[in-house]
Amino acid sequence: MQTLKDLSEQFYLYAICEDCQRIEQLDLVALIEELGADFKVGELRSRLLCRSCRKRGQSIRIVYVGPPERRAVFQYRR
Repeated sequence: MQTLKDLSEQFYLYAICEDCQRIEQLDLVALIEELGADFKVGELRSRLLCRSCRKRGQSIRIVYVGPPERRAVFQYRR
């Protein structure tokens, strides 16, 4: 299973609330500071809380954007 550290250099994480359709890019640096670099991404879902409808267990999308020096421009849209 992937850790937050595995994704921090070349990926973005998005939380998606299936109930109210809110989409939010997660701050990987802040997550690593709070949960630790070895925290498993698969365990993150149960900790997420939608800021709009207050429901837990949001979906997570992992998006490859490339290394920092060649990062692709990406904006998640539904």
